[in-house]
Amino acid sequence: MSLWCAYGVTAQESAEKVAKKVVASVDLQLKQGTLDRLKTDRATLAAVPTTPEMVTEAEEIVASAVEQATAECSRGKPGPL
Repeated sequence: MSLWCAYGVTAQESAEKVAKKVVASVDLQLKQGTLDRLKTDRATLAAVPTTPEMVTEAEEIVASAVEQATAECSRGKPGPL
């Protein structure tokens, strides 16, 4: 009886090792696919040279948007319908 128990335990441990390897392999494939997609996406991006004037203009636009959002939020919550 103990030989059968030992055989069962060994078989179960072997199956667990195989399952862990399969899970790791699938996880690696998924991550590699994501990495490949991100590399492709990054390769299509074009680098745009910027000037100090462009940076200043962008900062002004952001500041204006923040001011508008703050003004809208300070008006208070709408009343009940």
